[in-house]
Amino acid sequence: MKAFLILFTIIMFLQSCKNKEESESVPEINLISLDLSEAGIAATMKVPEGVVVKAMKFNVVVGDSAYFEFKESKDIIAAAKIRPCFGIEINKDDMYSISDRRRGIESNTVNKLVEIINESKNFIFYQTKALGKAAYHFAFFTKIGKNGYSIEDSKGQQYSRGQIEVMIRAAKSIDPQIKRKRPN
Repeated sequence: MKAFLILFTIIMFLQSCKNKEESESVPEINLISLDLSEAGIAATMKVPEGVVVKAMKFNVVVGDSAYFEFKESKDIIAAAKIRPCFGIEINKDDMYSISDRRRGIESNTVNKLVEIINESKNFIFYQTKALGKAAYHFAFFTKIGKNGYSIEDSKGQQYSRGQIEVMIRAAKSIDPQIKRKRPN
């Protein structure tokens, strides 16, 4: 009975996060500059208006208000009703590798890989399917100063292709704030 309840909860959660049609065109969204320094990263990122940055226990999260409601909800049923449109997790990770990430994607037996849409040495954009529902994801690696960072869509949500494309634009816009010494 307990296993049935857990499976039912997961199915209800995934049902609540329905994707829009794949053929949907991505609306042009104006991105504004967000300072990540308050979360300990000396950089800015272009994000949709209303998106904020928060330093969490193990990473930095950039998201809309619904994303933080989802992350902070202790009730799985209530969380299933929350539909964030933007959620990026940034992790300090000097050992990150897209090839390692791809192996993880390919070996996932729950969230099964449908296709790699685009890939380069520091970026991967892909589609998966879990419980009959399509979802899109991305991973991007960059260096800011001497530190490496992995930037990915938040896990636990199903995002449409259009939502992920906006997050990709944001991730790729990350701009280190280089502090230059003034000449004497």
